[in-house]
Amino acid sequence: MTELAFAEQVVREAGELLLKIRDGGFTTSVKHGDWKDTLTSADLEINKFILDKIRAEYPSDHVYSEEGGGDGDSARMWHV
Repeated sequence: MTELAFAEQVVREAGELLLKIRDGGFTTSVKHGDWKDTLTSADLEINKFILDKIRAEYPSDHVYSEEGGGDGDSARMWHV
């Protein structure tokens, strides 16, 4: 599977998960005390889902994510 096909698959699966989360409800909080920077439990769950998928398929790749998870030692970087 190419990197693009992998990314498309993960995004589709994450979208399906997000719909389930939306239907089940989620919580909202404020990051760093700034009301303009909100964070939902859905953000964290989807972020973890995507990072877990990338790490399972490409364990040495670097991952940059707004919600955390920057690691890896490869020249390739995933932006979540």
